[in-house]
Amino acid sequence: MKCFNKFLAFYSHEPINHPQTINSFIRYLKNNHPNIDTTSIKFSVNSTDEHLPLTHKYINIQSCPSNFLQLPLLSTTIGNFATINARGLNTITKQNAINSLISHYSIDVLGISETRLPPKSAKYCYPFPKDYHGWWDCDPDHPNSAGVGLILSPFLTKHVQKITSSKGRYIAADLLFPNRIKLRIIQVYSPATSDPNILTPVHNQLISFINQSLQNNFSLIIMGDFNSDPVNVHPILTSSRLCPIKYKVTYHLMSKNFLDIASLFSDNPQHTWSHSKQLILLHFTMLIIN
Repeated sequence: MKCFNKFLAFYSHEPINHPQTINSFIRYLKNNHPNIDTTSIKFSVNSTDEHLPLTHKYINIQSCPSNFLQLPLLSTTIGNFATINARGLNTITKQNAINSLISHYSIDVLGISETRLPPKSAKYCYPFPKDYHGWWDCDPDHPNSAGVGLILSPFLTKHVQKITSSKGRYIAADLLFPNRIKLRIIQVYSPATSDPNILTPVHNQLISFINQSLQNNFSLIIMGDFNSDPVNVHPILTSSRLCPIKYKVTYHLMSKNFLDIASLFSDNPQHTWSHSKQLILLHFTMLIIN
């Protein structure tokens, strides 16, 4: 399915003919579906155009350079992303529940935080459908307070080139696509503490990894349990106050103009963990132009 038709399918609208450009697609939406706010649509751009911000490659129609408006939208789509705080994956019941969630929501990428898996158990953990693939990272010294994982669909698995991880705090998959598109997906589990002696090294390492990813021209999707509410970071960004260590990673992402994808599809995004619901599903479609 073309990327713009997957976007329309999300709103339960009929598909349209292709090819489409940014200009023609936006014009179509305004003429046929005026209820869709076209100003909030983000396009992922594979370009080194000097007029685009260097910190990210996502633009909307208002900031799009005029020379991009007539370029064709490519057919690259990523699919459904989800992230979950599992609060442990050490039981068959919990693993079967994760498997069912992936199948029920047709999830293409599932990031899991707080797996609580020791390294030996992680080798035999398969909470995903046949043909999916999973990667785990654990903290062998403190397995009960850490652990992250990434599960990818068969289509995306074949694009994986490298897996990077760090002591159960983050795990990243590097995917390479045609047209020199480099995507890095990072699943995060920040320590559930306010102790700076624990938080500082973890956050510094993660921020360094994010910066290195940007310098190497990766498009980034970062998700997980940051154990902090981004709502509390907005006032800090617009003031001269120092950022508490608890919010350091979120503050860094916002200062680099990363987008909160969940907020694009919901006025009240759910947290990655609560007592009643533990899954946040991100229907994520990348509209990519060359």
